[in-house]
Amino acid sequence: MQAEHGNAHPSAPPARPSRATGAMPSELAALPRPRIIDLSYWLWLLACLVGVITAAATLRYFGDLQDAMFSIVERQFPGEARATNAEVATAAVAILIGAGVVVVLVQMGLAMAMHSGRGWARFALLLPAGLGLLYSVAMFGTAPAMTKAGLVATTVLMIIAVVPMFLPDARAWFAQRRLTRSDSYDYSE
Repeated sequence: MQAEHGNAHPSAPPARPSRATGAMPSELAALPRPRIIDLSYWLWLLACLVGVITAAATLRYFGDLQDAMFSIVERQFPGEARATNAEVATAAVAILIGAGVVVVLVQMGLAMAMHSGRGWARFALLLPAGLGLLYSVAMFGTAPAMTKAGLVATTVLMIIAVVPMFLPDARAWFAQRRLTRSDSYDYSE
C-alpha cells in the first residue's frame, strides 16, 4: 500500500478514548485533596511520632528489659554460658526496639506517599499497620507502663487513620488521580 501513496506517511492512530469524565486531565489534577485524606495523613504522622517517642522512652528501661529477657533466655538455654545469654538478651531487646522504629519509619514514608495521591500506598499501609498491631500485642506483656501507654496510643491512632483512607470521598479522589496520571501521556507522537 505504501507504493500506491508514494512518500505519504501512515496516518496517526485515532485518539485514545477517555475513561474520565468530560474534564481534561489538567482539570482533574487541579481537584483539591479531600480533607479526609489530610485527616488520615496527620493521624498517621501522629501515630509515627508517638511510636518514636515510645521507642525513645523505652530505651530508658533498657536495663530492666534486658534483665527480663535474660531470665527468659536463661530458662530457654540453661546450658549456655551467662555471658552468651547476656549478649543474646541485649541483642533481642535492641532488635525488638529497633524493629518498632523501622515499622514506624515505613509507615511514615507510606503515609507521605498516600498524602501525595498514590492510591497503592493506602493498601501498602495496611501491612505495617498490621505489623504494628502484632508488635504492640507481642510487646505489651513485658513492657513498662510508659511503653504500654505508647503502644496503646499508637495502635489506636493507626486504626483510626486507616478508616478515612477508604471512605467514598478518598476513593473518588484516588481514582481521579490515577486517571490523571494514566491519561496524561500523549500517544499521538
